[in-house]
Order: sequence, then structure tokens, then C-alpha cells
Amino acid sequence: MCSCGTTMIICPESKAEIYLDNEYVGQGIAEVKSIGFPHTADLEARRGGRVIGKTTMSRSFTFGTFCIGLVTYYTGFIWAWYYPDDVTIPIYANYMPGNEYKSLWDHSDESIWSKPIQSLKK
Repeated sequence: MCSCGTTMIICPESKAEIYLDNEYVGQGIAEVKSIGFPHTADLEARRGGRVIGKTTMSRSFTFGTFCIGLVTYYTGFIWAWYYPDDVTIPIYANYMPGNEYKSLWDHSDESIWSKPIQSLKK
């Protein structure tokens, strides 16, 4: 369960490694600190070293930011912005769990140029 002050990052692929701004934060599900300066974070899900999903999340000015700002002599208006409670990283449509991710461009074995030249005579 997500505790107060944290954001839960979820990836549908439970064995995927989750990275926030290229820093490893967990596998399948991760929790990160929610409160901080305004920031847009890049989230990636990786499996076997390959990116299988990607999204971003941004901190925003909330009612909590407003309340903290009043209590902290207005400094909270600068540093008390919040990420959403939870974020799901969507995985790419052509990624199949259990198989190595392959780009649509990685099918070199099906190229017409890699096949032998055949004669025109029958």
C-alpha cells in the first residue's frame, strides 16, 4: 500500500525493472518520494536491458502544496509540489512477456536481400 508522501509506480510486467530519470527504483512496483520541487520525471520499464515501456510524470501544485506553503511562510509554494498517487507505465504493444523484446525493424532474417539470387530459367 502506498504511504503518505510517496508515489507508487506500477508496470504490468512484474519482472520489469523500473527506472526514474535513469536511476533504478524497483522491479514491477516501486515507491518514490512524492513531494519536492516542480519536476517532470522520465519513467522507463526495462526487461533484459531493453526498454519495454515509457512514460512521464510531473509534480503539480495541489491543495497540500497550498497548506504547506501557508505553514512554512510561503516557502512550501516552491518545494512542496506533489507527484500523482500512482502511475502505470504502459508496455509497448509488440512486447510479449517471456520473449525477448524485438523491434519491428529487427527481422533481418526475412529480408529479400539476404536470400540467394535465383536464376530466371525454370
